[in-house]
Amino acid sequence: MGTLYPLVNLEEDIQKLPGVGLRRRPFYSRLMGDRIVDALFHLPINVQRRHVLSNFSDHYKDQLITFEATILKHSSAVRSVRTYRITLITSASQFIDLVFFNARPSYLRHIAPQGQTVLVSGKLESEKYNGQNKWKIIHPDYIGPVSALEQWGSTERLYSLT
Repeated sequence: MGTLYPLVNLEEDIQKLPGVGLRRRPFYSRLMGDRIVDALFHLPINVQRRHVLSNFSDHYKDQLITFEATILKHSSAVRSVRTYRITLITSASQFIDLVFFNARPSYLRHIAPQGQTVLVSGKLESEKYNGQNKWKIIHPDYIGPVSALEQWGSTERLYSLT
């Protein structure tokens, strides 16, 4: 086989790549093979799609979504010290809770200050409360500035871990 770059032979051992030493070599060998060319053919096993929404509905329940919302309040659960909730409101006046277990409240207040508009992405869930859906996301994948929408993208490639 040829070379990808004049200094890299694709048939060489994967250990020649930066960041792959004696310690990590067995992991990468098991994951994708022993040669540099094997890394090029390590393809994703699945693709996840995230829907960008402004209004929640049952159609998107249990799917990955991305939305923009304003943070209303932070609260700890009364009975469980380990549960932490952030309540948000969307531009369509829908409320949603972000639920965290064993979270550090100081960190969550830092990345999602009250009153700020943020972008959130995660799996949409709901529960019936007084006959209406109460929307929530447990441990969202992303919380960040609204400008991050282009960086997050609408699809993600998934690779096997072992």
